Amino acid sequence: MRQVKIKELTPEAFNPYGSCLNIVNPEGYELTGTYHTFYRDVVRWVPGNLDPITFSSLIVRKNKDFICTGMEYHDHTEEIQLPVDTDAVLFIAPANGGDLCPDEVEVFHVPAGTLLCLRRGTWHDVMYPLNAEKVSVLIGLPERVYHNDLIWKDFEDTQIQAIL
Repeated sequence: MRQVKIKELTPEAFNPYGSCLNIVNPEGYELTGTYHTFYRDVVRWVPGNLDPITFSSLIVRKNKDFICTGMEYHDHTEEIQLPVDTDAVLFIAPANGGDLCPDEVEVFHVPAGTLLCLRRGTWHDVMYPLNAEKVSVLIGLPERVYHNDLIWKDFEDTQIQAIL
């Protein structure tokens, strides 16, 4: 079993996989008014087709040993993920044309309220709750991508375990 230390999420560290924005505590260029502060154009999402965009709720139960046995990717679209109610852990690896390489897997601590946009082809597992029994994750994808553009592969000879 390969062990991977959980990294803190920063825009720079996450850049190979996509973009991120902490919705609750944003940083970056801001436009301000009397009662508002607007952080503009932080996350860019290109769904990749003209299908309607849908938002789904994904509820993930605790994975007490933080073990990942496989990952998925989408060839033709980017994916939005946002852990709503608690911090989460995300196993992720760079897009590479369909080869699942355990040595390329990284693991990020994703604070609750942080929006991620995963690039096309980026390998990922579901988000697991870090310190809770479950996490509610908002997922944004073109309609029916889970049926027509989802490639899942199990790791052949190993598993990945996230460690604090």
